[in-house]
Amino acid sequence: MDDAARMTDRAMKLAERVDIDGRLARFQIDGSTQTNLRQFKLLRSGGLDPVISRFYEYVHRFPETQAMLKGHDEDRLRQRQKEHWRRLLSCEFDRSYVHSCLLVGLAHYHARVSPHTYMAAYSFFQAELLRSAMKLHTPAEMEALSISIGKVIMLDMSIALNAYILDAVSMKP
Repeated sequence: MDDAARMTDRAMKLAERVDIDGRLARFQIDGSTQTNLRQFKLLRSGGLDPVISRFYEYVHRFPETQAMLKGHDEDRLRQRQKEHWRRLLSCEFDRSYVHSCLLVGLAHYHARVSPHTYMAAYSFFQAELLRSAMKLHTPAEMEALSISIGKVIMLDMSIALNAYILDAVSMKP
């Protein structure tokens, strides 16, 4: 079994241990969260591309993350990231999402991306999403939208970071 197949298998095993319904309840992600995010004009306007571009400008500013990108097809990474964020912001929280999120977490863990670097990336992305949203939405819409964006980002980060914890503690090769 090659490394990619091992990582996929590991993510599937980890996904079985994640109680997605429990997470959704803890993060208070409900129908109103989904409704708020369905109103997010950025998704309908193709606005993720500029956010992702700014994100890559950001990660290229740091030697640690710049080195991690060497040898990777950045266009492919951008496309996969766009798909992930579109899925997250569309509130598609099924077992496939959990598996995908854990696979992303494992890839970052095995690339030795530190947890604080990983969280800083989420922080940057959240700020960019909110900055973009403020240009498209009224202040009244922004309150509910920003709360909903924060909830799903924290959910996503919690699942992805579980890959770090669960893999390090219980799934050693």
